[in-house]
Amino acid sequence: MEYIQTVDYFTNLISKSINHSYLNRFIDNPIYEKHKIIALSAITEHEENDESLIHTTMLVQIALNTHDQIKKNFQSEGNIKKQQLTVLAGDYYSGIYYDILAHQGNLPFIYYLSSGINELTQMKMHVFYQAYPDIYAFLKDYMEIQTGLITKVAQFMKQENTISYLANWLMLKHIEQEISFFYQGEQTFLQQLLVSNVQVKNSFAFMEETLWRIHAHYQETLVMYNSLLPDIDLYQMKTYQKARTSSLEEGLSK
Repeated sequence: MEYIQTVDYFTNLISKSINHSYLNRFIDNPIYEKHKIIALSAITEHEENDESLIHTTMLVQIALNTHDQIKKNFQSEGNIKKQQLTVLAGDYYSGIYYDILAHQGNLPFIYYLSSGINELTQMKMHVFYQAYPDIYAFLKDYMEIQTGLITKVAQFMKQENTISYLANWLMLKHIEQEISFFYQGEQTFLQQLLVSNVQVKNSFAFMEETLWRIHAHYQETLVMYNSLLPDIDLYQMKTYQKARTSSLEEGLSK
């Protein structure tokens, strides 16, 4: 299955499994992280029940991401009903994951993901409430949150030798997704953390430069590895790079 077809297939599968008419009226649609679907597909491609592993892992990821929206969107009291429903939605997505795996009797995989959830919860308590001296100290810990579940799946599949590469590839694609959100004018949880925990200036120009600097960091890091996954343009990076180059050239000409 081609990469884009893989993303579309699992996006539709997940969307159908979490569809809930009442929740849909009040909370934002979850973000389907395309790069994580592709990474999971590569890890599990020779596994007989690969579809179930990808499906359930992404359900857990979406549940965790949904709970993170509480910290991003509800620092003040705000819309209490929406806050409560966002918590409920995260729990609902997690419940679907347990139901699918329990019916299949896949207890070992439940154990791996459950231990991953526990580790991520502890790491989030550390990262979300700590001040960092610089971006790279922050990214070292933040990477563990962003790649933790995929790492657990790689361990389950006995592919520990791919973990370091996968973590850096996932972070590169995550930052590309963040850059796409930035240029669309969307405030993200990462941007919030950079401002509050790393003291990055909350201005368009500074945040733009920061995200591109992080992107370059992961591009340079990946050079050390043999490529296992394609440099596929999931988030229209060519368009944003071209726009940024034009902007820089225009600035230099003035």
